[in-house]
Amino acid sequence: MLPDPSPPHPHPLSRSPSPRHLTPRGAVHTISHDRTNPRALARQIIFPGLGEAGQRKLLAATVVVVGCGATGTVLANHLARSGVGRLRIVDRDFIELNNLQRQLLFDEQDIADGLPKAEAARRKLARVNSEITIEGIVADVSADNIVSLIRDADLVMDGADNFETRFLLNDACAKLGIPWIYSGVIGSYGMTMTIRPGKTACLRCLLGQMPAPGTTATCDTAGVLAPSVSVVASIAAGEAIKLLAGFGELNDGLINYDLLDNSLEQFQVLRREDCETCGRGNYEFLNAEAGTRTATLCGRNAVQISVPGGQRLDLDAPPPACAGRASTTWPSTPTCAPAPTRSRSPSSPTPAPSSRDGGCERGAECVCEVCRCIKKPGFFGETRFLIFASV
Repeated sequence: MLPDPSPPHPHPLSRSPSPRHLTPRGAVHTISHDRTNPRALARQIIFPGLGEAGQRKLLAATVVVVGCGATGTVLANHLARSGVGRLRIVDRDFIELNNLQRQLLFDEQDIADGLPKAEAARRKLARVNSEITIEGIVADVSADNIVSLIRDADLVMDGADNFETRFLLNDACAKLGIPWIYSGVIGSYGMTMTIRPGKTACLRCLLGQMPAPGTTATCDTAGVLAPSVSVVASIAAGEAIKLLAGFGELNDGLINYDLLDNSLEQFQVLRREDCETCGRGNYEFLNAEAGTRTATLCGRNAVQISVPGGQRLDLDAPPPACAGRASTTWPSTPTCAPAPTRSRSPSSPTPAPSSRDGGCERGAECVCEVCRCIKKPGFFGETRFLIFASV
């Protein structure tokens, strides 16, 4: 019989979260019990590589899943069903209809209820395994809160949809000495890498500098096949179980999978002495010295704008150099017709997008004749969103 673990002190489950009542860090709601049911995990415990000793380690572990989209839902699902004792799911986003094709923990009722992804996932997984502690935190992971979110974790799982968050995770985990598992999927292919500070190469050893915004494919531009996500995220979840329970051989390199040609390859990744993160200890992203201030949210018709220092941003105001000028300062050409600006209220719990419905054609770029801002069109169905950046 599997002995009772010593459970952490959970936050009591009180009420469903309301977007109007999110704290600055996010809404934390947990469910926990003081016992475990070995029968639910019997088929896992009898596996010779794991056994009761390995299961005890899983029950004693704390895992943080950063991002609860396509990859994150598969990761969280496997870890909860495997009996990880404390699971913290962090995501900033709300569920949309186009998420259901690949984000396996959500359904149409979650959309009707207007649930954040972190809370919807918590509710589903609490019904799957009510005897572990599950936290759903609705928050945007940033340099301001990353340490507080992961400092007590035994492992961090990457379910993010952008490289800036991943480079931030790489910095924070390297500094704190916490292992983390990178996973990324686009189109029909994906990759995963188990990163153990001081023992393996880190993400920056692999990629060097962060890819410039707009230079990499996203699910909005290249699409994504759900089975590819499930395969790559399942490999990453398997790595997590092995790492936490202390059995099997870990992936010290990069595993690449492609559904189209049925390929599964493993590549060696060497540590670099000149790596800014694990070689020189220069944590640029954690110190907020590098990175972008905007992010296109995968699967949502929105661009998130992060303003440092908690400043209030008026999305309807023209740039300072354009003050007093009408929006018609944009060149009126067949490829770029000016149009009114719309934005969500700054008090909205969802990331505030900056958008313009204009007549820009795909790939066209216009430059404001007054302040030299660049207007870049993007296309999401019938809606056109524009990102502004100074030159």
